[in-house]
Amino acid sequence: MRSVQLYCHCQLNVSSFYI
Repeated sequence: MRSVQLYCHCQLNVSSFYI
């Protein structure tokens, strides 16, 4: 579960970085 949260957090950071 915790790894999934980290994965989602990374995905959000990446999308905000590209935007």
